[in-house]
Amino acid sequence: MDFEGTTSCWSAIDRPEKPYAQGGNSYIFRVKGNRDGLCVVKLFKHDLEGERFNRFLDEIAIVKELNGLQGCVPYLDHGDLSGRPFYVMPFYEKGTFRTRYLTGAQISTERKMNDFLAVLDIVEKVHDKDLAIRDIKPQNILIDDAGLPVISDFGLSLWVDQSDDDRHTPAERSVGSRGYRPPEWQSRYPEPNHKPGDIWSLGRTLWAIISGRNPPDNYETLGGAETHLNLYIDKSFANIVQSIVTACTNQDPVLRPSTVELIALTKDVMKLFDEKARSSEEKSVGLSEVIRRFHTQIRNSSVYIDSQRMESAKNVLLREVEDAEQSLIEALKIHSTTLSESLPDDLGKIRVLTIFKGTSFLTRSGLSVEVCSNDSWGRIVSLRFDPSESMTRHKNIDYSQISFYIGIGSTDKFYWIVQLHDQSQATRGSHIVEQIAPKALGTMVSQKISQMEEFLTEHFLPQIERHFTS
Repeated sequence: MDFEGTTSCWSAIDRPEKPYAQGGNSYIFRVKGNRDGLCVVKLFKHDLEGERFNRFLDEIAIVKELNGLQGCVPYLDHGDLSGRPFYVMPFYEKGTFRTRYLTGAQISTERKMNDFLAVLDIVEKVHDKDLAIRDIKPQNILIDDAGLPVISDFGLSLWVDQSDDDRHTPAERSVGSRGYRPPEWQSRYPEPNHKPGDIWSLGRTLWAIISGRNPPDNYETLGGAETHLNLYIDKSFANIVQSIVTACTNQDPVLRPSTVELIALTKDVMKLFDEKARSSEEKSVGLSEVIRRFHTQIRNSSVYIDSQRMESAKNVLLREVEDAEQSLIEALKIHSTTLSESLPDDLGKIRVLTIFKGTSFLTRSGLSVEVCSNDSWGRIVSLRFDPSESMTRHKNIDYSQISFYIGIGSTDKFYWIVQLHDQSQATRGSHIVEQIAPKALGTMVSQKISQMEEFLTEHFLPQIERHFTS
């Protein structure tokens, strides 16, 4: 069987009745042409009219438009066989992300994160062209000869400025692949910018390559008791990787990170991996100490995904707040022990306080991030200096503390706020030293923990020191 293209004739090595593979819209045949190596022909297999036919013609046009964009499958040729359109692309004998990651192979989390980052770089380039891919999943990510990912299927792709009249999906029809499509794709919706839907698919793809299995066929935010990554990878990294998945699968498309933000989050996680490796090699501190400094094991939670999707998503966000709180508590306990042991016994003690929730005692003037008065949505962790009784009498010194406020605002956005308190008579007052609204709380808190020693040296200790140098 020969395929006559616009530039070459391609001879199939697979029999017509037995194609090499097939997808929902096409047959795949391995072919040889006037170039070295095997190629494949993607041949349309349905009626020569209607939604599927028009989509396939659009796919050929999109692949041609993206030709030369690194990480997108190259266009080699196109034509038709007895009226059925086809196009030609290279053959990738190393398989797909599905064969690499969803077949039980033992691959390190660091390698998986590196591969995911490579996929993000491709998607960012495609999104920069104002195209949403709309079918991102491990099966559609090929592996080239260098072992790098190549995105291969653009059959559902949609330009951001494409009008409703030019779109092919009926209003009652969903698009995307089961387990990887976001809730807003259950039917067509007016806004054609489906880039946030790609972010959802990327989050589920990350979950799949980390866990080694396809995600559940539902529209829930991943990260509940049955889907948390601590079931599949070392708990020391499950929290920070899970925070990326949770951010990507937020029920509200507006609250999902962009590709640029997602790349930054993933690079932050890779830095934490590198820090762990360096600490292990240097052996300056034990591995368990390094793990405790950055993040701790997830505490067992009774939170379960329920039947209400938005309520389920809130439970997942609250789980991330709890994870971040525990990581922060463990890190501050280490610092409080070190600082207290270095102080003379008659000077005072430094301890960690976790007796408050919500945003109690937060100075709200000057806040640029949104907080919520619902105490169950927020946590307060404080590092506090209590002077000894003799110091209190002699210098009229009261407590000083630095408080970390973390939680969820009323619009389901995370917040991180740091406030200094000083209750001594001479310097009574408080002020906010940092406030951030991160997309992924767990990842950001892990970063902050890694910088905590410098932060305390810059803010907390000078506040205490002033009482004894004035």
